[in-house]
Amino acid sequence: MEAIRTPVENTPPLPKDVRDNLVVGWGALQTMLAEQITQAAARKGPARIAMEGSFGIEWTEIAERLRADFRKRGLKVELFDVERCRKSEQDLKGLLSRSLPAREPVFGRICDEELIALFDGSKLREMARRIASSRVPVVCVGAGSSLLPVRSRFHRLFFFDVTREEALKRNKQWSARASKTQSISPRRVYYVDLPLSERHRKKVMRRVDYYVDFNVVGMPKVLPRESLTALVDALVQTPVRVKPLYEPGVWGGQWLKRNRGLPKSMINCAYGFEIIAPEQSVKVACAGTTVELPFNLLMELASREIMGTSASRRFGDLMPIRFAYDDTWDGGFLSVQAHPTTRYMRSTFNEKWHQAEMYYIFESKPHSVVHLGLREGVGRDEFYRVARESERTRTPFDHREYVNVVPARKGEILLIPPGTIHGAGADNLVLEISSTPYRYTFKIYDYCRPDLDGRFRPIHIEHAFNVIKFFRKERWVAENLNPSPRLLRSAKSNGTVWKEYVIADRREFFHVVHRIEFTRSYEDGTRGKFHMINLVEGTSVVVRPKNNPDAGRRMALSETLLIPQSVGDYEVINEGPVPSKVVKGFLRV
Repeated sequence: MEAIRTPVENTPPLPKDVRDNLVVGWGALQTMLAEQITQAAARKGPARIAMEGSFGIEWTEIAERLRADFRKRGLKVELFDVERCRKSEQDLKGLLSRSLPAREPVFGRICDEELIALFDGSKLREMARRIASSRVPVVCVGAGSSLLPVRSRFHRLFFFDVTREEALKRNKQWSARASKTQSISPRRVYYVDLPLSERHRKKVMRRVDYYVDFNVVGMPKVLPRESLTALVDALVQTPVRVKPLYEPGVWGGQWLKRNRGLPKSMINCAYGFEIIAPEQSVKVACAGTTVELPFNLLMELASREIMGTSASRRFGDLMPIRFAYDDTWDGGFLSVQAHPTTRYMRSTFNEKWHQAEMYYIFESKPHSVVHLGLREGVGRDEFYRVARESERTRTPFDHREYVNVVPARKGEILLIPPGTIHGAGADNLVLEISSTPYRYTFKIYDYCRPDLDGRFRPIHIEHAFNVIKFFRKERWVAENLNPSPRLLRSAKSNGTVWKEYVIADRREFFHVVHRIEFTRSYEDGTRGKFHMINLVEGTSVVVRPKNNPDAGRRMALSETLLIPQSVGDYEVINEGPVPSKVVKGFLRV
């Protein structure tokens, strides 16, 4: 039977004003601008309009389109490109070297500067002086336009936005690579460009007049700020499907490719991102088209509605849990690897949290295994020497003399606290339920294999051996990292039977995982906490909010939904002929 797949678009009941106020296409946007310029001139003199935006926008194209349209309409408008006020690469050398140290080819430190640090103050002041003295309407374009020290505010502020996925697609050098992953973007992009851009967007959004979804080149979709707020408010009252991302890799498998209907041209699918907040987006059906919002923007606008008060106090507007797949079905082994602790993350990379993972074995073959911990008797010095020599000479060694191997059994969950050596083996589909940091995989051994571009992947021996917990050996792993399910509650009535089990709850993690097994349906409630749920067995279910039944959402096998805490009580109804199982992750706070 062919796997069921559900649409990526979310269809929350939207207020009529939101649908009516959506402006789609360059022609409609240019008409809007022309009307505002004309109206401003009639009321209070020449208009001043700022067109702001996020990292990844091609401002030259926007300026050319505007200039051509103003000429066509006979409007005399002066355009200013704020990007010309940016510092030279030489002037940015100090800032960049602090975040991108030369000794560190893969990782860096999150830049904590503001966007204005990329600009030459004297050039900004000179441009502001020219704008102030202009006697004709002014349109200023470029990321950072609102930073211009213009005495009176711009009459209108537009913010052009794209997702991280789209920004990277427009990076021609990066997108041309065969061996790349959305979550491991170029160093400067991840550590400097994106943090500065997204920090700036968060500040600017408080005074934006119009938000522009610019993810489709040549097809801007414009919403007034109040309509964007209303759209988000409606969305977070419903179960939310995040747009998945799929990428090949040297060890990639075939399960997701076959069951998600991925292109035949993909060699494999190594990574299936279900919810990794910084990297992904949410698509919302609106007025016959689709508005696509970066997930991070959704969190910035509605973190309390999504996560709840306690979680927002602790994590701000950063989503702390991620769901993702490692697909090695008919594929290869992940590298032998370790992830950093909170202390190491903060001191070394300026990241906020640890990278802690749980492997839920979604599917496996009889011979499938997972690397987890160390063999008894393994010492640091010998393991370090052998791993370092293998890296230096690119010579294989028998890692099984050092690394513990455990069976991978469908339906079990394996815990991987920071500092634990691990790696999924071949012929698994692993659902990672983890803390959101995702970049810091310290590889110890990668089978001396090249990546899809034919280059050897970097090994991170020093980082790995700085964080490995060497007491986590075979016996300790067996006692602590493969928990047995504990029945929490159950019910049997009106022909339905369901049971809820605690399957993972350990202090090194700030998330807990339950599994609900049911025949026809079960009821649950967020109680001030968001849920992430995934259908791990069955065919499809409908997730229906009790106070908003029309906002129900179908979820097929292997798919993930975010249940914002504002949804409250909800029901999960089995649509298939066999019992279903849902895995649920949520915060301990």
